[in-house]
Amino acid sequence: MSTTIAGETYYTLQEVADGVGVHYQTVRTWINEGTLNASKIGKSYRVPEAELKRLLSSHKADAKVEVA
Repeated sequence: MSTTIAGETYYTLQEVADGVGVHYQTVRTWINEGTLNASKIGKSYRVPEAELKRLLSSHKADAKVEVA
Protein backbone atom coordinates (compact mmCIF):
# COMPACT_ATOMS: atom_id res chain seq x y z
CA MET A 1 0.00 0.00 0.00
CA SER A 2 1.42 3.37 -1.00
CA THR A 3 2.01 5.97 1.67
CA THR A 4 1.85 9.77 1.40
CA ILE A 5 4.25 11.77 3.56
CA ALA A 6 4.53 15.56 3.31
CA GLY A 7 2.69 15.51 0.01
CA GLU A 8 4.93 12.89 -1.63
CA THR A 9 3.75 9.37 -2.37
CA TYR A 10 5.99 6.42 -1.49
CA TYR A 11 5.56 2.87 -2.78
CA THR A 12 6.43 -0.51 -1.29
CA LEU A 13 8.98 -2.73 -2.96
CA GLN A 14 6.19 -5.05 -4.09
CA GLU A 15 4.29 -2.19 -5.71
CA VAL A 16 7.43 -1.10 -7.55
CA ALA A 17 8.14 -4.69 -8.61
CA ASP A 18 4.59 -5.10 -9.92
CA GLY A 19 4.82 -1.81 -11.83
CA VAL A 20 8.10 -2.72 -13.50
CA GLY A 21 7.35 -6.41 -13.95
CA VAL A 22 10.14 -7.90 -11.83
CA HIS A 23 10.40 -9.83 -8.55
CA TYR A 24 10.44 -7.68 -5.40
CA GLN A 25 13.88 -9.10 -4.56
CA THR A 26 15.19 -7.53 -7.78
CA VAL A 27 13.97 -4.15 -6.52
CA ARG A 28 15.82 -4.77 -3.23
CA THR A 29 18.97 -5.56 -5.21
CA TRP A 30 18.62 -2.33 -7.21
CA ILE A 31 18.39 -0.41 -3.92
CA ASN A 32 21.47 -2.16 -2.52
CA GLU A 33 23.41 -1.48 -5.75
CA GLY A 34 22.38 2.18 -5.76
CA THR A 35 20.43 1.81 -9.02
CA LEU A 36 17.21 2.81 -7.26
CA ASN A 37 16.89 5.39 -4.49
CA ALA A 38 14.65 4.50 -1.57
CA SER A 39 14.00 5.63 1.99
CA LYS A 40 13.76 3.34 4.95
CA ILE A 41 10.57 4.17 6.81
CA GLY A 42 10.36 2.13 9.97
CA LYS A 43 11.56 -1.35 9.04
CA SER A 44 10.55 -1.16 5.37
CA TYR A 45 11.98 0.51 2.30
CA ARG A 46 9.74 2.88 0.35
CA VAL A 47 10.39 4.28 -3.09
CA PRO A 48 9.31 7.87 -3.80
CA GLU A 49 6.95 8.39 -6.73
CA ALA A 50 9.48 10.53 -8.64
CA GLU A 51 12.04 7.73 -8.39
CA LEU A 52 9.48 5.17 -9.56
CA LYS A 53 8.68 7.35 -12.59
CA ARG A 54 12.40 7.65 -13.37
CA LEU A 55 12.79 3.89 -13.11
CA LEU A 56 9.78 3.24 -15.33
CA SER A 57 11.01 5.62 -18.02
CA SER A 58 14.51 4.14 -18.02
CA HIS A 59 13.15 0.58 -17.87
CA LYS A 60 10.98 1.24 -20.93
CA ALA A 61 13.93 2.79 -22.75
CA ASP A 62 16.03 -0.32 -22.01
CA ALA A 63 13.35 -2.71 -23.24
CA LYS A 64 13.72 -3.83 -26.81
CA VAL A 65 10.60 -4.92 -28.64
CA GLU A 66 10.99 -6.99 -31.75
CA VAL A 67 8.21 -6.87 -34.30
CA ALA A 68 7.87 -9.88 -36.57
